Amino acid sequence: MKIEIVYFSGTGNTWWMVQKLRSFLEEKGDEVEIVPYESNERENYPTKNSQLFGVAFPVYEGGSPINMEEYAYKLKARKGLKCFVLTTYWIHNQPAPTDYAHLLKKRGMEPILTAGIKMPMNVNLSIFPVSKKSTSTKKQKIAKIKEEALTCIEEIAMALHNGKKAGVDKTGFFQNIWYQGSRWAHYQILNKKGIKWISKRLKVSENCIKCGKCVEECPVQNIVMTDKGIEFKNRCIVCARCWNFCPQKAIYIKDIPLGQYMGIDEGYKPLKNRK
Repeated sequence: MKIEIVYFSGTGNTWWMVQKLRSFLEEKGDEVEIVPYESNERENYPTKNSQLFGVAFPVYEGGSPINMEEYAYKLKARKGLKCFVLTTYWIHNQPAPTDYAHLLKKRGMEPILTAGIKMPMNVNLSIFPVSKKSTSTKKQKIAKIKEEALTCIEEIAMALHNGKKAGVDKTGFFQNIWYQGSRWAHYQILNKKGIKWISKRLKVSENCIKCGKCVEECPVQNIVMTDKGIEFKNRCIVCARCWNFCPQKAIYIKDIPLGQYMGIDEGYKPLKNRK
């Protein structure tokens, strides 16, 4: 079976998930292509040869990143094409994958599976208790989460290979209340207020050497290099690339203490080819 996956990751968790998923599926004889959202090639997917199309992204306060939500509406959808949605999350997963699957369904595609994989914290804020633990404790916790994630990914690969439908429909009174509440929080707290609040507080310290790496890393061209140095626009989606990959640790958010990123990467190197 020909499977194509477009994924988005601010750091490395989602990248790691789709890499492992591809390995499990290829072991079963499937042909799998994974395409970063950050690559211009995403516009060509799904191709006419695709038999199953997947989208993967990190959860942002119960929902999908803004650019991924826009991608669903711009997607070159194929009516009747079977699709699936996978997410990585730290605190909670719903309603992100199910909500996204409904967006794809509106485009005429047929969702067969939605699932989320719990991963290490993807936003490196030292205000979280886990950030204050010792390095050895954090490594042990990451190793445990990684082991559990691999088991889940293998089960997802088996379900996709067999065409098993799972997790697509929202059912139950309490589940629906949770879904609606999380969706409201995602829109009101994160999209309308949270991202704007953070975007206005992005700063660059005197440690900046104007290397331009943050400009290359930004998937939405929110960062520009001027004669005066780095400047931020108002298009931030809080993907965390700029401050996670700044070699001088010069980028910070005013009033928010940033800690060291603790996700899984295993050699993850973000693309420079953006649009």
